[in-house]
Amino acid sequence: ALIIIFIVPILLGFMSGLVFLTDDGGFEYAFWNNKQYSAFSFMLIITSIFLSLLISIVEIIKERHIVEKEKLFGISTLAYYFAKLSLLAIFSLIQTLFLYSFASYILEIPTNLFLNNVIILYIVSINGITLGLFISSFIKSFLVAYNMISILLLPQLLLGGGFIAYE
Repeated sequence: ALIIIFIVPILLGFMSGLVFLTDDGGFEYAFWNNKQYSAFSFMLIITSIFLSLLISIVEIIKERHIVEKEKLFGISTLAYYFAKLSLLAIFSLIQTLFLYSFASYILEIPTNLFLNNVIILYIVSINGITLGLFISSFIKSFLVAYNMISILLLPQLLLGGGFIAYE
């Protein structure tokens, strides 16, 4: 689990940076000449959703017995869900910082864009976590939960407009 939280965002950040590192016309690379920045931003948003779904989609499934015991004794499960969301939000912030830091280092993105972009990616990650926890509360199988990641991401890839321009 720690590999997913710490290593995968670093690798995906480096790979995203390298893929979208373009030098137009053979000139020396400059961020302001990179025409792939919008596609890069879209890819980081999809990556943030993917990472947050990956860490959250099985959380309730693997601890379903705890939730069932709390319901049996009449204890509100709201505190349990809030604790899960809070912990995953901290991990998501770390993932977002790693992902964007390494990608922005390669693309030489100016530091004045750092805070805005990290906030946007973090908000997207929180939405992915809540979606993952929601799915995890209904599904009982790990296999089905992991398959749901692709089902949730494919429409976003196809209809998001990052790769196919819709007019």
